[in-house]
Amino acid sequence: MMNLRLINLFFLFVLFLICCNQTVNIPVTEITVDKSVNINKKFIEAEEKLIKKFIEEESLNLNKTGSGIYYLIEGSGKGKYPAIGKMVSFTFNIYLLNKTLIYSSDAMGVYQFKVDKDDVPSGLNQIIKLLKIGQKAKFILPSHLAYGVQGDGDKIPVRSPLYYEIKLIEIK
Repeated sequence: MMNLRLINLFFLFVLFLICCNQTVNIPVTEITVDKSVNINKKFIEAEEKLIKKFIEEESLNLNKTGSGIYYLIEGSGKGKYPAIGKMVSFTFNIYLLNKTLIYSSDAMGVYQFKVDKDDVPSGLNQIIKLLKIGQKAKFILPSHLAYGVQGDGDKIPVRSPLYYEIKLIEIK
């Protein structure tokens, strides 16, 4: 009786080993690096056309940074430019490029963040460092410098360039 139990246990063990060593073939969609790069290039080209169309329709005379932000700074302002870690406060209107106002300081209050320290779009950090107190800026952030492929989970869709109008009111 003891030998029968040992034999059964042995067979269960062997069966277990056989089952665990089988590979499971799950189909995987292959996207090559080249294919991914080409898809992103096409997206960037389409987004650039959308941005240029917006600039033309709004008759904006904007400069362009090396990172792809189109911007205009108005007024001379006073004081120094904000340094890394300084708290900045500003009023704002943020639009989708279809001219839909999505966020505004009129509805939400003045916005504050620490320059290059808080979690804000990288394009916003780039532009805020170009302003002195009292200056206004109009700028378009391409999606990769705004909320990228995820959007903000609320009003900003995925891969959306954004148009901002801001006024820097305080640096601490």
